[in-house]
Amino acid sequence: GGMSCASCVAALEGSVNRLPGVSSCSVSLLGEEAVVEFDPAACVVADIQEAIEDAGFEATLRVQASEPGSVVLEVGGMSCASCVAALEGSVNRLPGVSSCSVSLLGEEAVVEFDPAACVVADIQEAIEDAGFEATLRVQASEPGSVVLEVGGMSCAS
Repeated sequence: GGMSCASCVAALEGSVNRLPGVSSCSVSLLGEEAVVEFDPAACVVADIQEAIEDAGFEATLRVQASEPGSVVLEVGGMSCASCVAALEGSVNRLPGVSSCSVSLLGEEAVVEFDPAACVVADIQEAIEDAGFEATLRVQASEPGSVVLEVGGMSCAS
């Protein structure tokens, strides 16, 4: 609660719109919510919530409207089926990853993930930690979209 003026709305929108990967932030004073569209390769819901809280407001995830993110990574250093299994195991253990399909011949990994739980950099790091090279080949996902409940918006201006 506490959202009472347009200055708070403008301050919150400004804070969120400055985040890398955020394409839009629309705050409803009456609905006490922020609808944010973002690129899941560049930021996660926790980044957006932190920006709102840093601006002096409260943020609670209300609706996760996005489809899972999808990314195609070029993978180097694989030589056999054991490499494929090791890489898939490493990536599939990440929170938010729903599937990882590795092609030895195509030297690529196609990963489906929840952009609220992880970003492409997390996936690349897991691949590199498993001993392989990972380069972003295609960003196949639509921008993520979330609705956050926003509280604590009240000010005198």
